[in-house]
Parts: sequence; C-alpha cells; structure tokens
Amino acid sequence: MSVRFRSMLYAPGNQPRKIDKAFSFGSDVVCIDLEDAVPLSEKEAAREQVVASLKVARGAPFYVRINALDTPYSLADVEAVVVPGLAGLVVPMIESGAQLQTIDWIVGQIEQRRGIEKGGIDIIPVIETAKALVGLEDICRANSRVRQLSFGAWDFTFDAGITYTPEEAHIADARMRVVLHSRSAGLEAPLDTSYPVLGDIEGLTHSARLAKAMGYRSKACIHPEQVVPVNAVFSIDEAELKEAKAIVEEFEKAEKRGSASIRVNGRFVDYPMYKKAKALVDSQKRP
Repeated sequence: MSVRFRSMLYAPGNQPRKIDKAFSFGSDVVCIDLEDAVPLSEKEAAREQVVASLKVARGAPFYVRINALDTPYSLADVEAVVVPGLAGLVVPMIESGAQLQTIDWIVGQIEQRRGIEKGGIDIIPVIETAKALVGLEDICRANSRVRQLSFGAWDFTFDAGITYTPEEAHIADARMRVVLHSRSAGLEAPLDTSYPVLGDIEGLTHSARLAKAMGYRSKACIHPEQVVPVNAVFSIDEAELKEAKAIVEEFEKAEKRGSASIRVNGRFVDYPMYKKAKALVDSQKRP
C-alpha cells in the first residue's frame, strides 16, 4: 500500500551512519539507495548492510531503491529487502508495462512466502528515459500494484541529450507528461525529481514550486538540507485550506437553493472551482 508523503530523502546503502541519520531530518519517508549511490564494487556488501538496517525500528516509513531490472543485481536486491516492515521499492529505469508486471509478480511471490500482506509492498517506478516517456500509457495501465510514478530528470536529460538548466524549462514537457498520464490512468500525483545543486535553497524551492504547480505533491531529496524546504512547499497552506473550506460550505448552501454559480470572498465559484476545493478539504480527512 502506498504511503502519502511530501519528501523522500535518499541515503546511500553502503554507509550505515548516513542511513541511521537519514531518519532524523524530518523527511516523511526515507529511501535507502542500492543503485546510483553505491559503487559497483560494493553492491553486494551494501545489500547486506541494507538488510541489517531494515531490522532496526525507524521513525519513518522506508523504501529501498533497487538496481535496474536489466542489471545482474536487481533480483538479489528484491529477494533480500522485501521483508516485513518495508514500505516499498523504488524501481529505476522502468520502460514498459511488462517490466512492472514482472517486478509485481516477483514481489508478490516473496510476500506470500514471508507472510506479508498481498500487495503490501508499494512499488514506485522511475520514469527517466525517452523510451519510458513515450511508453507512459503502457506503464500507467500495466495493471500492477503501482499507485504513483516518479520522474527522474537527470538520467532523462542524459538519455535524451538535453542540457539541464536551473530554470528547468527543458524538462517541463516531460515533467508534465508524467502528471497527465498519471492522472489519466487514475494514479496518485507523482514524485518529482531531486534538485541537483546543493546549498541552493532558493533554486530548490523554485523547482519544488514549479513541480507543485504542475500537479506533483512530493519531491525526492538528495541531502538533508533539502527536506525542510521541500516539506514547506508541499504542505497545505492554512490560508489556502481555510479558503477551500469556505468555498465548499458556501457553494453547498447555494446549491441547495438552486444556484451553482456564486461569489466567495470576491472569487467566482462554479462546479470546477468547488470540486477543486472539495478535493483539498477531503484530502485532509484521509489518514
């Protein structure tokens, strides 16, 4: 089952101290990384370390990013880390619905063997190649346990031959497609890419706000300093929530009187505006 969150902080799987500290920075979830943060020479040792880390009680849900399915490490990664208590897997370089169905089946078999609730392990596929972007409809409708996609801009720009710039204009189309296909397939809002420039809180905040405006509701973090700004951007603003509650209350009163077009605090409100406000209000009622 997927976990609702604003921030996902990555920690390298081969560094136990960083894994332990990652749970103390206020990130909604932590993702222990077996992929990019771990050198090839340390893949197997890191896997053993992650397994040991999974046995320790944590203050936040944790995911594990495994290695891509076309590597010699991924199957052993899944076999090792799918254990009770794991919230889910982040699966990089997904390019087809068939790949998702495969990883879903493997995880399901392990769940059954280890007494884990069927479908209890979440899977978040990362969209980070041109092929994946073109195949988004197939990926989104793969009939798997996936509830949410993640956009990985840095591998995507490399794969597509795109030059990254801080204003992020060159990834806007790809970013938006991930949102639109997610929405079309009934998936939850996707997880946005990490921001690569450390120490640039202004740039990070700008990136997070762009993503939020596009429909993302969470962002990956690659350093503890990024957690607080990301959480702030993706938290519900109290003034926004108050206004939404007023819109819902006034519109529902007006609807009972036979009106579906009113003014609330100087703003025109009809059904689309009401539905948006109602969704915001309802999102605060769910666990």
